[in-house]
Amino acid sequence: MDRTLCPMDKTKKLNMTSQQSIFVTVATMSNTVVNFNLMANILPDFELESGKGREMTVSPSQPQYYMYTFPKDVDTVLLRVTSNDPLCAVISVQPIKCPVLDLDEDIGSVGKHQTMTTKAAFFLEALYVIVLVKPKLTDCSAPDDTPPQERLNVTTKNLSILITNTMSKSNRLNEKSQNWDFHIIQILIAVALFYGIPAAQLVFSYQKIGALEFSAFNNILSNIGYLILGLLFIAIVKMRSWRYEAYMQENRQWIPKQYGLMYAMGVALMVVGIMSAIYHFCPTKYNYQFG
Repeated sequence: MDRTLCPMDKTKKLNMTSQQSIFVTVATMSNTVVNFNLMANILPDFELESGKGREMTVSPSQPQYYMYTFPKDVDTVLLRVTSNDPLCAVISVQPIKCPVLDLDEDIGSVGKHQTMTTKAAFFLEALYVIVLVKPKLTDCSAPDDTPPQERLNVTTKNLSILITNTMSKSNRLNEKSQNWDFHIIQILIAVALFYGIPAAQLVFSYQKIGALEFSAFNNILSNIGYLILGLLFIAIVKMRSWRYEAYMQENRQWIPKQYGLMYAMGVALMVVGIMSAIYHFCPTKYNYQFG
């Protein structure tokens, strides 16, 4: 078997005052004496670099993990893992601290993980990248999907890891200067004005000639409920948007949610009330089109 010891971070290395010792405990349940060889080697190229691929071979008893630290102008990267082997493996991303959980029973306890056979991808921040082959192929397949028996004897998996930069902070749009696109809301407002202005002109014409009979005035007031519900709906969506933006300040990952359609639904509810009120001014053959 092969295991990688969790390295010290830079702060602890600077504070070291003497040579450090490593203690290894080996136990067996065998009744006879078991001979073994123990060898420690310095792991070269432990840190991953952006744009440079890394080839590795892993097995259930020989997990591998590497460390990646971000350059100053990068805060998010894309991690791609590919393999030609159909074996089931798990890719885990964990914070840079000890201990590193790289065994099958605990690899998914900390950070984020993803099972894979041939491809996997992550959007990541500062991390350890751990790769482990699962002992059971069924961990990457459906319950009814039974792998062929000839694959069960293969216990090692060859993988390729590549980290690429996404968009740096300097190239991103400023969130405060973005012009949000509210085409749907603009269309709804235009429709309301298109039908509302002629209705207002009709009311002014009635008042000018002294006709003040407004039919179904109570129905006009009843449509205020649509306006109140529309405003309440928009307020609820706005509160959800604020909570989501606060969450995204600490977790800048995944595709951001868009609330434009939800705002349009609230505006549409208000427009329904306006259109209904316009029709009830005086439902005649002259203003029937307003409803």
